[in-house]
Amino acid sequence: MLVLHNMKIALIGLPQTGKKTVFSLMTGIGLDHLLGRPGEFHVGNVKVTDPRIDRLVALYNPKKTKYAEIEVTLAPAPPHEPKPREQWLNKLKNMDAFCHIVRAFEDPAVFHSKGSVDPLRDIDEINLELAISDLSLIETRLSGIVQDQKKKFDQDQTPKTQKERLYAFQNHRARQPR
Repeated sequence: MLVLHNMKIALIGLPQTGKKTVFSLMTGIGLDHLLGRPGEFHVGNVKVTDPRIDRLVALYNPKKTKYAEIEVTLAPAPPHEPKPREQWLNKLKNMDAFCHIVRAFEDPAVFHSKGSVDPLRDIDEINLELAISDLSLIETRLSGIVQDQKKKFDQDQTPKTQKERLYAFQNHRARQPR
């Protein structure tokens, strides 16, 4: 049996960037519902209408029409403490894609968590968090491969290509400019 799941997209970014506004516009969930719960993840669904499906429905008159849906998660700003930050990253692991909302406008009425508007700095901050998470995941997987090697005593049966790819990706992520 073929089981399909909705695509999962997380809206990520620093505070006061417009994440809640984008989430509200996409899902139809009112801002008043989101304002009272800072620090929480919010989930909404977006139906993806397609005029091609409408034409097929008109031609074949099916009993039921099901449009594709995207599950959109509004992620709060990343916490500063290590334990909550780890929990924040764990909730993002199951996402298929990230939509990074970045503030690029000046407005004295809207504070910026870093004191000034600098989109490149803000992008780098979130990207650094994601890169650290990637490296941590790679290190965990590599230690598992090494433990498997020790258990088997036969290095020819270990997944060398997977190990080599993980080391290559780890080196690539570590060399990326920040």
